[in-house]
Amino acid sequence: MKMTDQTTASASLLFWGPPFSGKSVLASQFPNPHFIALDKHCLTSVRGLRAKYNLSFDVTVIEIGEKETTDPDFVKLVGSDKVGKMDAWEKTLYLIEAWCRTLSANDTLVIDNLSRIGEDLSRSITKKTSKVKFGFDEWNYFLTQMQKMIECVNHDERKCNVIMIGHERPNEDELTKEVRRYLLLPGQTKHRIPSTITDYLYMHTTLKVIGGKRVPVRMLKSMPTHDAQTGSRTLIPDIEFPTYAKIKPFLDAALGRELPAPNWTPKKDE
Repeated sequence: MKMTDQTTASASLLFWGPPFSGKSVLASQFPNPHFIALDKHCLTSVRGLRAKYNLSFDVTVIEIGEKETTDPDFVKLVGSDKVGKMDAWEKTLYLIEAWCRTLSANDTLVIDNLSRIGEDLSRSITKKTSKVKFGFDEWNYFLTQMQKMIECVNHDERKCNVIMIGHERPNEDELTKEVRRYLLLPGQTKHRIPSTITDYLYMHTTLKVIGGKRVPVRMLKSMPTHDAQTGSRTLIPDIEFPTYAKIKPFLDAALGRELPAPNWTPKKDE
């Protein structure tokens, strides 16, 4: 097979950065998004923009928390109402497995967010072991379980695009006072997950002078800098006011196929 004859079924992207930088809003623009919502507020801005511009798009969402999950769509997907009684980590893993198995190449799975998943898994381990402070065995189990999630996302049978959303953790060097930003996850997980996906994209808001006024500009950054290591295998460039419509041509070229049209596109840059 020649490279030009090769196609890749799907992309896996990670949008990470500080809160309120537009990560969930961007993810909601991808084709037919299915959200695993571990934070009930994750789609608040999306609903606000839909109302502001009188748009008619929608997204599929299943909320996961420590309380029993009784959503009939969830029960149907995982195949048992017993799963709804499990802890948040176990339910999330079941749901990721189910949607990666059933969603098509025209769908997008959005995991919102990885930082909450890390907290849920830590809570699950504490419940099972009664240990508040983790030792070697607990951290080894943590990494094993996170690896299990990564394997679900990277399974050969997955056809849908996957977007993972994560927050940042700034670390200041005690000597140089230089700040470096990392994915907010414990241990080596913050390095392992970025190495297994196609695009690791940092999102933040910066101030620019436009028309003599200081204006907040949402930025998607794929180029690594001294403070935030990030990158794109599909060669997505740095983009101001990023949208799926702006990203789509780069994904199409890299995957060797035409992706579906946007679920929606903002009416103006904001």
